[in-house]
Parts: sequence; C-alpha cells; structure tokens
Amino acid sequence: MSLLSVVLVSGMSLAYADVTIEAAQGSGAPGCENTVNGCYLPVSVTASIGESIIFKNPDTAAHTFTSGFADNGPDGLFDSGLVMAGNSYEFTPTSSGQIDYFCMVHPWMTGVILVTGDSVPEPVEMPTPSPIQDNTLAIENQQLRDEIRDLKLENRDLKLLNTELQNEIQSLKDQIVSMAKEFVDSLAQLNEWFRSQLG
Repeated sequence: MSLLSVVLVSGMSLAYADVTIEAAQGSGAPGCENTVNGCYLPVSVTASIGESIIFKNPDTAAHTFTSGFADNGPDGLFDSGLVMAGNSYEFTPTSSGQIDYFCMVHPWMTGVILVTGDSVPEPVEMPTPSPIQDNTLAIENQQLRDEIRDLKLENRDLKLLNTELQNEIQSLKDQIVSMAKEFVDSLAQLNEWFRSQLG
C-alpha cells in the first residue's frame, strides 16, 4: 500500500510512511523461531501512532496476525483472521507501547511492535436524539429485523471461516503429502547406500 496516512498535530501536517511486516517463507513449519530473522520479517519493528502497519503473507500457508501471546491467547487489540497466501491485513495503532503478536495457526510465530508518539484522542460520539415511540409493536418489529440482520451477518461470517479453514486444511494436506514423499525418497536413498556398502 503506497498511500500515506496524514495526521494533523498543532496545525502541522505530518506524513507517515507505511510499516510492512511479512510472514517468512516456510514459517508454517517449526524452525523459523530459532533463526536470527524469526518467523515475521522483521521480527521487531518501531511504528508511530497513526502509522499504518501492513501485514503481508507471501508464504504458501495461511497465517494470522493476532495481538497477544500464544500462551495466553489474543488480547483483542487486533486480529487479522486467516490471511491467505498473497493477501494482507492493515492495522493502525492509536496508543503507544509494546504490542506482542503471534499466529493462531502456527503459535511458534511471534513478533513485536513498539509504538511511539502521543495517543490519538478517541472521537466523541454525540448521541442522536430519537423521538419517543408510543407504538410498542413498531419497536418490537424493529428489534426483530435487527436480530434477523445480525443472524444473517453471523451466518455469512461462519461461511467465510469455513472456507478459510477448508483452504488451510488443504494446504496442510499438501504439506503432509510433500513431506511423506521426501521421507520415502530419503528411505530409498538410504537403502541404496546400504546396498552399496554391503556389496
């Protein structure tokens, strides 16, 4: 994403460049956590309040970018959900401090974001005055419509999650088949080596 986020501070316009974090290639399998670079590239970044942080997934496996710790679970600050290969997720911090995050599918993947700057004040939402409803049936009817709408949204989200899970399962199946093939090839090479030694 090449757009710049602009924040007005004391009448001055400050432009922030996007910060990009990528899932490392092959990070869907354990091992990247023991490397110098880690499983997220870079494993630690510094960003300013109001600066867009773009999480990209160039890996073949689906990943999540979820604030919190693998041991304790998400803390609710941000959660990308499953980000499929080639897709991305964007988050803009509004307060300073350290943000730890991980992948819910591959918990060995962890990263840290250090956010600096003054906190952005929360917008004040002015209540909208509403006329007094004398008709009880009309109110109940509106509530039923709202509940139906919420149920439709939840059903749509469940369908999306099911699709994402199916894609992840297929990706895992492909990885298992590939690993099994490599294992069989290795056994064949080892058998050939023993024969050459005995012959």
